[in-house]
Amino acid sequence: MTGIPDSHPRKASLMSRQRMVEASKRGLLAESAMIAHGRGEAFDYLLGERTSDSASLAIREAAARLLVSERPVISMNGNSTVLAGSEAIMIASILGCPVEVNIYYRTSERMESLIGELESLRDRLGRESPEMVRESIMGVEILGAVADGRILGLQGPRALCSSRGIE
Repeated sequence: MTGIPDSHPRKASLMSRQRMVEASKRGLLAESAMIAHGRGEAFDYLLGERTSDSASLAIREAAARLLVSERPVISMNGNSTVLAGSEAIMIASILGCPVEVNIYYRTSERMESLIGELESLRDRLGRESPEMVRESIMGVEILGAVADGRILGLQGPRALCSSRGIE
């Protein structure tokens, strides 16, 4: 999507939407992904495109819990991989933790595609980063290909996970 002026109040939203459309065409997303994204956009619009105080508090709480966790793992679904995959890899490189693809509408094709997408993002970030952080970025392990674990108390396909990650 081109031609959106920087002054457009919803430029970032329109660009994110286009990324989702392109990712869907590449088979990265479930059929319901755009519906889920649209629900989030509706709330953003109603909230005036700003992060609420309670959301800011939740972000800080999540960051604090990741920092003190004995075995942190960043779990990614299709939408988060498309919209924030690079950011998740950078956070994982700082924490020294893996990133794990964990999706509800699980097919081997989607899992391979999402893992491949994250690996490509990691490799690009590593190449483009200063040498002093390159090793930590390239060291981020992308999990999810081997579902040899289960999340206790969770039913359905999302309960499948890596024993080296979420489990």
